[in-house]
Amino acid sequence: MKSRILLVFMLCPIATALPTATIAARADLAASGLSSNTAGHPQELKSLVPSVCAGRSKICSVLLDIPEACAGNSSTCAIAMFLHAHSGHNTKFAHQHPNVFDYDMIGVYPQGELEGKGTGWNDGANSYMKCAYNDYNCTLDPNDPVFVAGIISTMRKLGATGRIYAYGASNGANEVQILAANAVVNAALPLAGIAANSGQLLAQPTRSGPAPYDYNNPCAGTQPCKGGNAIAQLSIHGTADGSIFYNGGVKKHNPHFILYAEEDSNGIWAKQNGCAVGAPAATNISASGSPVGDTTATHFAYKGCPSTAPVELYKVFNVGHVGTKLLGGDHIMSVVLDFFRKVEAAHLSTAIISSKGPALSFDAVR
Repeated sequence: MKSRILLVFMLCPIATALPTATIAARADLAASGLSSNTAGHPQELKSLVPSVCAGRSKICSVLLDIPEACAGNSSTCAIAMFLHAHSGHNTKFAHQHPNVFDYDMIGVYPQGELEGKGTGWNDGANSYMKCAYNDYNCTLDPNDPVFVAGIISTMRKLGATGRIYAYGASNGANEVQILAANAVVNAALPLAGIAANSGQLLAQPTRSGPAPYDYNNPCAGTQPCKGGNAIAQLSIHGTADGSIFYNGGVKKHNPHFILYAEEDSNGIWAKQNGCAVGAPAATNISASGSPVGDTTATHFAYKGCPSTAPVELYKVFNVGHVGTKLLGGDHIMSVVLDFFRKVEAAHLSTAIISSKGPALSFDAVR
């Protein structure tokens, strides 16, 4: 039996002019399942399955990394998505270290659409959008959650059946929060966990941007639903962030968009996941980042969470927007991928334990 692997969608910062990437166009992927590539030479999913970019502009791109351990007609590799910041590009993630090849994960790196003078993800807050933030049926702006749902559907058809995880930085962090908020009640967005770097949940408005995945909170927040899925959540945020304030408040000078304080946002995820009421466990660790260099961070771990849905926060002192580099001596991407791997291991352990009682398929814990 193939080992379980993590499939990672990554969205990163880019300039308006997209740099040329070294892309291995594997025409046999659609025909024979999942073909492997080497690090630094990602595949272009659009070349293999053009319909994945239906309704997007000509800059649409979905890069794909498949380690050899994940290749074949089918794979249980987990799926992790990385979403870039505003004015970011998806080529960055194919060349970062550590990367998905170090973790035997599949990497999927979508490109955000042109928005004003840069690229990014549409939450309805940007002034250059053509649609009003509360015109949920307007189709003039990009519908990014539908794009992501289509990528997931395409990967499923190619044989990638693993759990899905998503990382985002800045504007991408905001997008993974939106994706997770809607994933609690929508099977088309089957997220097992997210990691948000400099971006928390929105307190207001309740909805924004194009339907149908347009809620800004899970059921434990302002979304009018009860229960819903538990989704693991990791946050990393600098206290000196001058763009997306750690303590919340107005976003992008738009009075309709109000951010929760970071710790309140994590509290909502703790409530959504059924964690214990009360203060999280706190541990002080070394850290580094811009603009200060060496500093410290407090790692908060909420108590009583399901092992498959932990809620954790790194409060990084005096570090700015997307400025964290090291946490406890580890590269920030190692911290993110280790978190996803921990959640994945908990799902596998739960499935094994459950198999000793009533029959339970792996699909049942996705």
